[in-house]
Amino acid sequence: MTVPDVTVTVSGGDPAALTSEPAAEPVTVSLSAEASSIAEAYGKTKFRIELSRALVAGEMVKVPFVIDGGKWKQDWHVKFQDAHNGPGVERTQSGRKSAVRFTEGGRVATLVLVARPNEDTEARTISIAFGTGKRAPRATGVAGGIALAGEPIAVAIIDDDLVALSVDDAKAKESKRWMRFTVRLSAKPEKPVTASFSTRSSSPVSAREGADYRKLDTRVRFAPGETQKEVKVRIFDDSHNEGPETFEVFLSRSSAGAGIADGVAVGTITNDDPLPGAWLARFGRAVAERALDGITARLAADRTPGLRGSIAGQALDFVPAASDGAELSISSGAGADPGSLSGAGEASFGQETQGQARGMTMQEVLRGSSFSLTGEADSSGGTLSFWGGTPGSGGLVSGSQFAGDQRGDGTAVGLHGETATALLGTDYARGRWLVGFALSQTQAEGGYAPIDGNVKDGGDVEASLTATIPYAALAVKDRLRLWGAAGQGAGDVTVKTGTGESLSADTAWSMAAAGLRGDLLTPAAGSETGPSLAVVSDALWVRTSSEKVSGLAASESDVSRLRLGLEGSWSVALSGGGAMTPRLELGARHDGGDAETGFGVELGGGLAWHDPKLGLRLDLSGRTLVAHDDGSLEDRGVSAQLAYDPEPASGRGLTLSLTQDWGGRPSGGLDALFAPNPLEDRTGSDEATSRWAMEAAYGLPVLGGRFTGSPHVGFGLATAARDYMLGWRLTPEENANAFDVSFGLKATRRKSDTADPEHSVGIEVGARW
Repeated sequence: MTVPDVTVTVSGGDPAALTSEPAAEPVTVSLSAEASSIAEAYGKTKFRIELSRALVAGEMVKVPFVIDGGKWKQDWHVKFQDAHNGPGVERTQSGRKSAVRFTEGGRVATLVLVARPNEDTEARTISIAFGTGKRAPRATGVAGGIALAGEPIAVAIIDDDLVALSVDDAKAKESKRWMRFTVRLSAKPEKPVTASFSTRSSSPVSAREGADYRKLDTRVRFAPGETQKEVKVRIFDDSHNEGPETFEVFLSRSSAGAGIADGVAVGTITNDDPLPGAWLARFGRAVAERALDGITARLAADRTPGLRGSIAGQALDFVPAASDGAELSISSGAGADPGSLSGAGEASFGQETQGQARGMTMQEVLRGSSFSLTGEADSSGGTLSFWGGTPGSGGLVSGSQFAGDQRGDGTAVGLHGETATALLGTDYARGRWLVGFALSQTQAEGGYAPIDGNVKDGGDVEASLTATIPYAALAVKDRLRLWGAAGQGAGDVTVKTGTGESLSADTAWSMAAAGLRGDLLTPAAGSETGPSLAVVSDALWVRTSSEKVSGLAASESDVSRLRLGLEGSWSVALSGGGAMTPRLELGARHDGGDAETGFGVELGGGLAWHDPKLGLRLDLSGRTLVAHDDGSLEDRGVSAQLAYDPEPASGRGLTLSLTQDWGGRPSGGLDALFAPNPLEDRTGSDEATSRWAMEAAYGLPVLGGRFTGSPHVGFGLATAARDYMLGWRLTPEENANAFDVSFGLKATRRKSDTADPEHSVGIEVGARW
C-alpha cells in the first residue's frame, strides 16, 4: 500500500492557486505476546493485535494473521473472548488462518493461545505473523492508511515429558565486578543435562562488549538431581556514570531430554559513578568564582577617564595627572614595591616566587595583562567603560585550580582540574547605579582516579564553557552598596577513560550571585579617629549539567556558598601625634551542594600602633578557626611586624623592618573566610611552623639632592627556604624641580632544601608629565 506524502488541492479552477498539506498519519498495527513459552498441558498466554489509535466512524481495519508450528486443535487452539475485547473488535476467521476486524471504537484485540497435551517428547515453537499477499491487513476509510510494525511473535510449547531450562534476569552494580545469573531446571533430571550459555548485546545496543562486560560462551552442566546453577559474567567498573545499561544472555543447544522454556535473560548494570557530575560541579564553581573576581573588582574600580592596565605583568597607566599632564607607570617583577620594607606583595616563604629570569609563554603574558578604558562623562554625568581581565587577581586570561574527593556508595574518586578563563566586559555608571555585561570563556583540563584503586581505572577530563553574565550595583546610601549578577553559559565536556574511550557531551551552566557591603559605623567627618564597623556578605549558587550521550549518563550538579563577615576597629589618637587602632574581624561561611561542603567560623584581630616621633610602627595580627563541621580541623596564624622609619615623608635615612609569622595565614577572619577555596579544602596549620624576614634600607640624596637613592638588603627564613634580597630605588624629591621619574630594582636569591636555587629580578619604572 502506498501512502502519498502530500495532498495537492486546486482551487477555483486557477492552475496557479495550488495548496498543499501533509498527508494524515497512518494507523500502526503491531503484534505482542505476554509469554515466550508455555507448558504443554493447557499452558496459555495472551497475545494482542493493537492499533496505534482507536478508529472513528467510517473507518475499518481488517487484520488477517497466520499461526504456524504444530497442528491446530491437536497441539494448540486459540480462544477469542468478548470479556477481553471491547466494542469495535470482532474475530472473522479462526484456525491457522485467522483474522480480526476493527471498526468504530476498536483498538486492541486480545486472543489466548492454549497448548494441548500429547504423548510425544518434542518441544515446538508456535509463530504468529501478519498475513501476506491477498491476506495482507487492509484499511477502509482510514485517511493515512495502515503501517505494520514489529516482527512475528514466537511462543515455545515445552513438552511435559522433558525437563525445561530457564535463566533468570539479573542486576548488579558495576562496582561489584561480577553479575550472577541463575539457570534453572523445571525438575530433577535422572541423567546429566547440559546447555550452552552465551552473552550478546541487547537491541538496541546498551552495554558494550569488552568495555562494560566480558564476552562469555560456556556450557552449563547439571548433575542428576540438580535443578539450579549460577553463572558469573565479569562486568567492568569505571568512574563515569553511564546510566543503567543492559546486555543479554541466552541458552542454546540443550542436551537430549531437556528443552529450553525461557532461554533469554537481561543483565542490567547499574552505577552511581561521580563522573562527569562531580568534576563539572567543581569546574562550574571555578568558572563562577573567576567571573565574580572580575565583576566585584569593577564595582570598586577607579572611573577616572583614560586607559590603564598591564602587559605581561607591567603596569601601564595613561590618565590625566594632577598638573593636567599624563602619567605613565610601568612595573615588573615579584614585588609590588621593590623598596618596600614590609615585603608586601612578596610570595610567602616556601612558595614559588614570580619574576624569575626565564621565557614567558603566551598564556603567561595574557595572565599578566589587563586593561580598563573609561570615557569622559556624558551629558547626564555617566561614564562608559570597557575592560578585560582583573588587575591584581587575574589578567585577560586568569587561571585557577581545584581538587577534591568524591565519595559515595562504593565510590571514592579523587578529582583535579586547572582552568584558564578569559574575561571581557563593559559597564556604565551614573549616580548611584552601575550596570554591566561580562563575557567569559573558559578552557579546563584535569583528571580523575580511584582513591586507593587501580590508576588504570582513572582518566582525563577536558571542558570548555562560554558564558554571558549581566551585573548591576546600587549604592543605596553612602554607607551601603548592593550588587547582583546572573549568568548563563554553554559548552562541552570530554571524558577520556583509562580504556581509551573518549566520551563527549554538551553542557549547560547557570549562576546567580548577590552581595552587599555596608558601613555601620564610620569616624566623624574630617576625623581619622573613632569607631568603624562594616558588614560584608555574599551568596553564590551555580548549576552545571551535561546531556545524556551514548556511554555517559546525564548529570546535574549544584554548588552553593554563603559568606558573612564583620570588620570593626577603633582608632585612638595618642599624645605626640601617634595613634593606636585595635581591630576585630569575625567571619562565617557555609559551602553546600554536590562538591566540598562545610560550615566554619573564624575570628581575627590585631593591634596597630604608630609613634611618628620615635619613627616606630608596630602591627600585630592573629586569626583562628574557632568552629568547623570537622572538629579535628585546626587552622590559626599569628604575625608581628616592627618597622623603624624616622622620616617617612622624605624616605631618607635608615629604615628597618622585622616581621615574624607563626602557623597559618595570619590575616583576619574575612580574608581567610572569603578566599575562593572551600573550607573543606583547608589542610590546617602547624603552629611550630614559623617565618621571619628583615629588611634594611638607607635613603641618600643623589643627583644634586633632587632625587633620593635607597639601597636596601633583606633576608628571609622559613622552614624549607631562605631568601637573600638586594635592591635600589630612585625617587624624585618633592618641589625639587626634578623630572617626575622613579626607578626600582631588586634581585632575590632563594635557596631551598628541596629544590635548586632560584633567582628573580623585579623592576619598576614610573613617569608623570
